Amino acid sequence: MTPKSSTTSTKKDIKTQLTESLLLERTKTHQQPTPDGYRMHARCTEKLMEICRSQLNWEELNYSQKETIYMTCHKMARILTGNPNIADHWQDISGYNMLIVNEIAEGIPDDTE
Repeated sequence: MTPKSSTTSTKKDIKTQLTESLLLERTKTHQQPTPDGYRMHARCTEKLMEICRSQLNWEELNYSQKETIYMTCHKMARILTGNPNIADHWQDISGYNMLIVNEIAEGIPDDTE
């Protein structure tokens, strides 16, 4: 029988290895996997969102329109603080915006309340 502390230690090791592996992979498409890199991305996203939220029509947008703007800002921040040559970032921006185009074509739900 494996002692409980040994099992716990092994689970922590696996979790640490998976986290490190994920961060290493994200280095290729996002920013550097450091607290500073993450903060840089977060700051950029939130600065873009401050501009968006301060605009005249912000309160007129429905939830999905606001979310699409947020996700667009998030992806723009990835482009601006990470690798700008990752097609997926640009495709995601197009995809989010096409969801709104489709929503408008089908009739916008009134979920602004």
